[in-house]
Amino acid sequence: MLPTFIYLDGTDRTGKTSLIGPLAGAINFCSIITDRGPVGFSVYDELYRDIPRGRYLTARCLDNTMTVLLYANVSILQQRGWNADGYEIYKHQAAFGEMAGYVRAVSIEHGWNHKLLYVNSNQPQKDIIKEILDAIKED
Repeated sequence: MLPTFIYLDGTDRTGKTSLIGPLAGAINFCSIITDRGPVGFSVYDELYRDIPRGRYLTARCLDNTMTVLLYANVSILQQRGWNADGYEIYKHQAAFGEMAGYVRAVSIEHGWNHKLLYVNSNQPQKDIIKEILDAIKED
């Protein structure tokens, strides 16, 4: 069964926005795909707005959903135009990883059907889409 929402999340320059159209076509536009979701919003709330986590962690946001957490090598992100030093990029990637684990734990605790998939965005887009489709088929 296709998730109602597929959240493409991860740091800047991991290819989230570029992936929306091709992924939507691959699933015949049967899920709502967004560039950022509860994980990303929570990370940026904590990093920049000093808002505690948990604001987006509801059944409406997480039940029957999938979060695809995209990550990439620091050098790749810098080549793609993220003008930050390695430490800043690692800090963001670590925050996304930690928050994704937290969201997954909350989903399990509440019995929500939320799938979490980590995908390396260094690979070609067609391979990323295949990885996502394979994970959807596992359900």
